[in-house]
Amino acid sequence: MSKKVRSVTADNSGSQVVFATSWDKQHPPENVLDGNDKTFWATTGLYPQELHITFPANTKLVLIEVRCAGVKKLSILKTDKPKPTNFEELDSAELQDDGGMQLHEFKIQPSPARHIKVVINSGSDDFCAIYNIGIRGQS
Repeated sequence: MSKKVRSVTADNSGSQVVFATSWDKQHPPENVLDGNDKTFWATTGLYPQELHITFPANTKLVLIEVRCAGVKKLSILKTDKPKPTNFEELDSAELQDDGGMQLHEFKIQPSPARHIKVVINSGSDDFCAIYNIGIRGQS
């Protein structure tokens, strides 16, 4: 029997941003999960910048899609522990920045996670933005 792949960040999923290294009231971190490419989380300078997303239960991740701007290097880490500790890297990527919206898909072997950490290791400028993080997993 095949496992169904579904969004684990949809409005009714229970997933939430629980930590961010920078916060702006006009562009808060929660915007990355709202599915709207017109809203975003803005960093406030210096690198690395981090977002932590928690799922209501362990989920087998298969795809993480990040829409961003001004990002040079991006890493995804995960843990299946009940608390967000002992993260291990799933993948990282160097992104091309042509001044517009960037899209990167991290295709991963099904891997259980309760928490993920999205790390912006470097950017093209002092500030960058993440518009959307779409995460798909197996139920």
